[in-house]
Amino acid sequence: MLIPSKNFLFNFQQQNTTYEQWQKLIGIYLNIFTDCIYIFSNICYFFRWNILLYDFIYYLLEGGEKI
Repeated sequence: MLIPSKNFLFNFQQQNTTYEQWQKLIGIYLNIFTDCIYIFSNICYFFRWNILLYDFIYYLLEGGEKI
């Protein structure tokens, strides 16, 4: 599982937390956050590339005319 369960968070808050434990928890969520940004940017890039490709094909089909 990517996201820790509520039980994990509850247990985490109950015990005396050390700096390393907090670092690990922040690291988990930071990794998930950066992965989401990476995936989102890749999807955006893919669609932008597709739009440019379709633009180019339209340009070729229209014989150099561009709107």
